[in-house]
Amino acid sequence: MAAVLACVCTVVVWRVSGRNNLNVTVDMAEAVPAAAFGPGTELTLPVPGGPPRRRWLALTLALENVDKTGNCAGPAILTLQPTVDGVAAATVEVRSGKEAKLPLAGATRRAEVKVGVRREDSECSYRLDVRQAVLFN
Repeated sequence: MAAVLACVCTVVVWRVSGRNNLNVTVDMAEAVPAAAFGPGTELTLPVPGGPPRRRWLALTLALENVDKTGNCAGPAILTLQPTVDGVAAATVEVRSGKEAKLPLAGATRRAEVKVGVRREDSECSYRLDVRQAVLFN
C-alpha cells in the first residue's frame, strides 16, 4: 500500500510542477489593426494574461505588401521591443516570418511588444500578420 501511495504522490507532484512548463499558444492577432503601417510607424501588441503565465514569448510575425507591385516586405526588418510592467527591454530585430524569442520574466501585471519596421524605402506599407505566439518557460 505504501508503494502505491508513493507512486501516486510522485505522479501528482510531477503533473502539478510540470504543468507550469507547458507551452501556451496565445492569440495576439486580434490586437493587430487592419490599417497598413510602414517604416517610422509602431504598433503595440498586448501579451495576453495579467501577468503572462510564462517567462518567454516566441513570436512569429510576417509582413505582407499592401501594394500589388514590388517587394517591400522581403528586405524589411521587424523591430520588437518587449515591455514588462512598463519597463522596456532590449529591442530584438528579426526578418518577416522568422521567430523571435522575447523575455517576459518578472512580469507582475502586464507585458506588451512594440513592433516597428526598419526599411530604407519610406514609401512601403505593410499589413502585419501574427503567424504564431507561444508563451514558454
